[in-house]
Amino acid sequence: MGTAAARDATNTRQLQDALQDRAGVTLQVLSGAEEARLTSVGALSAIGELHGHIPLVADIGGRSTEIAIDGPDGLRTESLDIGARSITEDYLRSDPPRRAEVMAARRAAKVALEQAAHLLHDAGLYVVTGGTACSAALLAGDVWETSLWRLQRLRRELCSMSLAMRRTALAFDPARAQVICGGLIILELLVAQSPVRRVRISQGGIREGLLLTNTGAREITGGAADAETTQSQCRQRE
Repeated sequence: MGTAAARDATNTRQLQDALQDRAGVTLQVLSGAEEARLTSVGALSAIGELHGHIPLVADIGGRSTEIAIDGPDGLRTESLDIGARSITEDYLRSDPPRRAEVMAARRAAKVALEQAAHLLHDAGLYVVTGGTACSAALLAGDVWETSLWRLQRLRRELCSMSLAMRRTALAFDPARAQVICGGLIILELLVAQSPVRRVRISQGGIREGLLLTNTGAREITGGAADAETTQSQCRQRE
């Protein structure tokens, strides 16, 4: 269960009790702000030098998009009620999605992103994490920094495909084919707000942020991942 789904569930307390009784596990449901903070820590740990830029980190999940910016005023966050799965279920119902559906999804994403306008306009560097962003990097040929133009082209290409064709294109993660179009719509419109119309895609996220926070480490060490490992990690992202 994703963090947004756990926050919104009506039986969260019952789930917490069941996990404690049956597995001895304590379930902690993170607030949107805490999720954004931990994701920012994990994502920034994986991209190297910021070169003086104020970074904005966005995590496009299934049902929410978490945004965080760490600037002179400290860490500021927003949790947006829109994600790859929710926008797909609400708007992209045809196979392939009709143009009118894509336009409606884009309008909804724009409205949702307006909630974070005060953060989007203050950043000099955009960093995006999550399954959609990871898939976009792999589809582009293992490219982890890309432009708005390339994302627009990728979104148009994927949204014009049938579900079967998208599953073939995403052979490394065919299950994501159902929601990739919705995720790319959000990613494209987010990067359109960047002053340089570019984005870095990070392989770090909330799990890495939790690990770093709990251990007090500054970075996660390890060698470069091979293609199979990167694809496996991408499948595990929301």
